[in-house]
Amino acid sequence: MKKILLLLLVAMSVCLGGFAQKGMQAVGVDVIPACYPNSERQLSIGVGMKYQYNLTDYIRLAPSAKYVFPHDADKWDEYESLQLGMDMNFYLTPLSRVRSYFIAGIYYNHVIDYDKSSDDKYYANIVTTNFGIGLDYRLSYNITLQAEIMYGFPILLKDRDIMLNDKETHQSLSLGIGVAYNF
Repeated sequence: MKKILLLLLVAMSVCLGGFAQKGMQAVGVDVIPACYPNSERQLSIGVGMKYQYNLTDYIRLAPSAKYVFPHDADKWDEYESLQLGMDMNFYLTPLSRVRSYFIAGIYYNHVIDYDKSSDDKYYANIVTTNFGIGLDYRLSYNITLQAEIMYGFPILLKDRDIMLNDKETHQSLSLGIGVAYNF
């Protein structure tokens, strides 16, 4: 009986592995303007890289890395954030040239906030979850334009400094505009 169960487990893993190799993949870049309504830094801008893998025709995994800095030109060196995360996209329509989808994801943020008056640095490690909607527009078989709007809020804040300890200041509304190369 144990041998049969082991054989079935191996057969299932081989089948699932073969299925996973048939999924559409993409790599892309994003520009991400974001608004922080409860913070002194009202706007920020970021750039990001992403990898996308379609698990099925309706579900896509999208790990990404983003670097965020303030939008105001005289504050470029006052705030930095490196974000590493994973989104799941749930398509609402079947395969077509234009597809809309829901987004649910989780991110790890490492934030450095600079105080110019005292030359101090404040650090925070934040786990953020986000929800949103997105739209894919296929220009060709290989090129897709993408637009996403997401609301993010912290679920875990590990902070060495009292200055960044308020979870409400890290809530964000962001717009991602990007392009992806499909292969």
